[in-house]
Amino acid sequence: MNDTKVQWHPGFVAAMDLELKEDRKNLIFKKEYNLNTKPLEIDLLVIKKESSIPIFNEIGRFFRGHNILEYKSPNDHLDILILFLKQSLMQAFTSHMERPLTKLKQTM
Repeated sequence: MNDTKVQWHPGFVAAMDLELKEDRKNLIFKKEYNLNTKPLEIDLLVIKKESSIPIFNEIGRFFRGHNILEYKSPNDHLDILILFLKQSLMQAFTSHMERPLTKLKQTM
């Protein structure tokens, strides 16, 4: 079987352009819009080598298999939008893992 990837986005954009042609004057189309100015990053990823071995440090005691740590300065605030952003980073990270999300142990 051929491993060529089909590029669906140009066809989808063209189809939406045709579908919405009557309202085009009231719409702005931005193809493949970047959600960020640089690739998504996490500050620190800590992976336990063996999940059954306990970590005794006060911070490490909470660790599961994969742990994403993000630094926030004292001047930063934590609100629901920041929480959603960090959850989306965790989901983006786990989407690239080999094991299913349901079997992956993680903390954020």
